Amino acid sequence: MKIRSLHSPANLIAILALVLLSACANIVRPTGGERDTEGPKIVRIDPPEGTLNYTGNTVDFYFDEFLKPGSYRKEIFVSPVPRFDPIVTVKNKRLRVQFQTDLRDSTTYVLTLGTGIKDFNESNGLDKSYTYAFSTGDQLDTLQINGSVKDAWTLEGKGEMRVIVYPADELEGNDIFDVRPVYATETDQSGNFSVQYLKEGAYKIYAVADQDQSYSYNSELEMIALTENPIVDLRDTNERKRDVELLAFMPDFYPPSVKSLRWTNENTLHLTATEQIRLAFGEDSIQITLTDTFGNNPRRLPVFHYGPESKADLFIHVPDGDSESYDLRLERMMDTLGQFADTTVRVDPQLRDRDNTGKLFEQPEIQLAEDRIVVFTYFNLPASFDTSQVLLADTSGNIIELDAENYGFEMRLLLSQIPPTDSLFKLALKPTIPRPTDLSQDTLIEFELKFPDLDNYGNIRGEIVPDSLNPDKKWIMLVMGKKEKITGGESHSGEDHDHDDDDSNAAPAADAAGRGGRGRSSGGGGGRSSKGSGGGSGSQILERITGSTYSLRRYPEGSYQVKFFDDADGNGYFTPGSLDPYEMPEEVYIDPNPLEIRAKWDVEGYNVFPGAVLPEVPAVESDSTVSEGKQRSRQR
Repeated sequence: MKIRSLHSPANLIAILALVLLSACANIVRPTGGERDTEGPKIVRIDPPEGTLNYTGNTVDFYFDEFLKPGSYRKEIFVSPVPRFDPIVTVKNKRLRVQFQTDLRDSTTYVLTLGTGIKDFNESNGLDKSYTYAFSTGDQLDTLQINGSVKDAWTLEGKGEMRVIVYPADELEGNDIFDVRPVYATETDQSGNFSVQYLKEGAYKIYAVADQDQSYSYNSELEMIALTENPIVDLRDTNERKRDVELLAFMPDFYPPSVKSLRWTNENTLHLTATEQIRLAFGEDSIQITLTDTFGNNPRRLPVFHYGPESKADLFIHVPDGDSESYDLRLERMMDTLGQFADTTVRVDPQLRDRDNTGKLFEQPEIQLAEDRIVVFTYFNLPASFDTSQVLLADTSGNIIELDAENYGFEMRLLLSQIPPTDSLFKLALKPTIPRPTDLSQDTLIEFELKFPDLDNYGNIRGEIVPDSLNPDKKWIMLVMGKKEKITGGESHSGEDHDHDDDDSNAAPAADAAGRGGRGRSSGGGGGRSSKGSGGGSGSQILERITGSTYSLRRYPEGSYQVKFFDDADGNGYFTPGSLDPYEMPEEVYIDPNPLEIRAKWDVEGYNVFPGAVLPEVPAVESDSTVSEGKQRSRQR
């Protein structure tokens, strides 16, 4: 037998040919040119869209580029829903849907392809969901429901929401939990959607975040969207399509619980709840009790307060000297909806913050609008104390006159006038100021302060004018600034309020991600400038104003957004809504026109008209420095 060398010319040519053929058969990423940023596009469907009297069992979608391998079963929704899920396969540029059961006679079938179908090179998904239909009969159903899904708090379009539709006679009430719909589609990035190829009938429509891609609402942690009337009637109508708007919110099924607990000094615990809490709700108030780990030797702790910036925070003063662990019991810890629970947390005194031993006060906050300085304390001040022990002086020792008011954990120092801005000042708290009885510290405490230049601030006042068609709406006005921290401004509701723990005038701080439940995404300042965002918008809520008038005194120059919500339930907070009972979120209105504050300007009569449709009235300025009677009607 004759043996040929592998290195012979004939063999080398054959090997080279095989290598070239193998390279041509593989999908490779491009090595140059502009990056592909567009998703795959459908170029052909077999059978073609709108096919009648179809008797096959497969549908092939051909794309303009190679698809990323994987299981796309959750990206394909078929309606009516077959008894068994179809088999979905991908090969090169083709996606095949193969039914495992016989199709119904004389029925329009709709296949919806989700945006999770991706190309091979850059994993770009479909730009928007795609709807395709064929019929096993001699006609296609042609009715449709178009609409949009918006965030109930920000009013921005919600992309990637699953719109689910049920025949009204097949769904009892609004019990959609873990019930797969008959029709479904997905919103685009602007929140728009279209449910097509519907037959005449009455339908119920909802939308869910569908995080697990189950095409159903099966988690209480998923955002849901509702419309005023879930029933869309497509019977006896000459209209081919109906338009609906759904508002999305995060339901709240649970009372607040403790998120974290840490020491801020040797006597103060900082407790953060999972959502905003109310210290008082009618006659029901939170109660805090300290016991040993067996529940014995209870000691009531009346000393607690909200944090200076968030209604989800409590500062609790506990006695000094304990070294063994004990339990902190919070009874009737309540959220903004009145949902409450009793919670017990274990406290370890060995974890006291030794680095902050003796820390009794937070850095004072200057509140220009009230000509005052606010000092937040870590212990409960007595009802009266010698105000002469609190001094404000410049660096030369000149004393600035002030008076003091006590609100427990909050000491307010009232100034006869705002000091000049050209020098530093020191706020001194003398050793004789009252302290907790179990603290031995006797040290002068000083804070450096520098007052803002009042020439950078302006004033604006006006009325919140009710809509004549809806005079009973309880509008709450929110003035929102930029993301960066802005100091200034105190809200005035046009009514006198006592400064106590009754939360009817308290202002919630919003959950930063906007995902909190009913009442969690309420946003709000109140009393003083407060950090927080409405529904995750990323803006600060600087003022929260109730009543018929508003006043922004000594507000930083700039442009501000004005938002209103109709406090229909009167709890003082934004209430997004509920599926059971079926309740829409409270109405939110965002003024498209910014509120302009100009330095050294005093504007009176700048009225706002939430919800009203009024002609635009040009603003007329009566003076270069002071404008009175300025009124602008907002176009709705």
